[in-house]
Amino acid sequence: MPSSSSSTLPSTMDLNFMGQPRPDPDQAGMGQTVLIVTWLFVSLCVVAVALRFYVRNRSQGSFKSEDWLMLLALALHLVCQGLLTEACRWGFGKEYANMTLQQYVQVHKYEFVFAPFSYALQIVARVSIAILLIRIFTVGRRWFKWFSIAYMALMTVVCVALLGVYFSQVRPLDAWWDVTIKATYRMSPYIQAYVSLTLQFLVLIYDIIFVFLPVRFVWKLSMALQRKIGLILLLSVSLVTAGVQSAKIGIALEGTLGRILFQEAGRIGAVFYIVSIVEQSIVIIMGCIPALGPITQLEIPIFSSLGSSVTSLFSSVVRRSKNKSQTSLSKDIEMARKLSIPDEPPTLNQNGRLWNKQSMDSQQRILRTDDVMITDSRVSDKSVH
Repeated sequence: MPSSSSSTLPSTMDLNFMGQPRPDPDQAGMGQTVLIVTWLFVSLCVVAVALRFYVRNRSQGSFKSEDWLMLLALALHLVCQGLLTEACRWGFGKEYANMTLQQYVQVHKYEFVFAPFSYALQIVARVSIAILLIRIFTVGRRWFKWFSIAYMALMTVVCVALLGVYFSQVRPLDAWWDVTIKATYRMSPYIQAYVSLTLQFLVLIYDIIFVFLPVRFVWKLSMALQRKIGLILLLSVSLVTAGVQSAKIGIALEGTLGRILFQEAGRIGAVFYIVSIVEQSIVIIMGCIPALGPITQLEIPIFSSLGSSVTSLFSSVVRRSKNKSQTSLSKDIEMARKLSIPDEPPTLNQNGRLWNKQSMDSQQRILRTDDVMITDSRVSDKSVH
């Protein structure tokens, strides 16, 4: 017979992954916030890429390499979002101390699979943007073309090296996320952290350089000052990605230096993944905007009907306003003094000769208007010249 003390022991579901009682088993965490924010931005990405392909097809009838690369970037983005959604289903966003062993293992497994797709997405989206900028600004600037190619090659090499380190840091690989598996080999975590930070710094420099160089090119173009300023402001919006990328680097540095407390790791991890998805979304959206230029020259049925509806609405409002003013004018006329006007026709006086309706009908003449005076006896003492 079991002792009475054994019946008071907490069940497995009441213990966290360290075998200790969970302080707050019902903690909601930041999972819902993560899903709402990230899916909002991912949805905007889908709309931007869909519009890009629609405009390309309508304006040119074909697609270029940068379009397919951006579509690949969107596919990688959707994979990342799907993995993050599944992690949230297992409790991502909670504090680690409130996770069961199964939750902890599943969340870390999806985090591990998320990272390689995220690294690849950063490179693919920016290569697509670089190719588009080369097509726009390479005329007379061959150095810009080769500089872009060299920088993209450098980022790609670092990304491949990072993926190699990432999948080699633990043996067996399951030990990366499953704390119940004993690792036979474990690489220093600083190696992967430093290579990852190198890639993030290269991406940050890219976001800055590939804004300021096009701005410099646009400023030298022969166009109206207003158009120049508009294009420069549009390009400068891409600096938002540089700011978000800086936030990612800051969080990663804090983790590398061990400044994130265990009690805060779950919440800070949720913030980091929100920032990652938002940054990747902005890159895709901003990369699609230059390709949407011809959309203003297309006749899109839905927008045409919307424009017609707006025009009809405006016309009806103007018509109602006009009718209202005419009604007001008629009321004013009705309020005026009524005149007693007999049924006697007016008389025309041309150089002293009087013409009435009968004489005009018999003569069938065309009278000059510069020497004719109309006298109407129905209105006393009134002559109209």
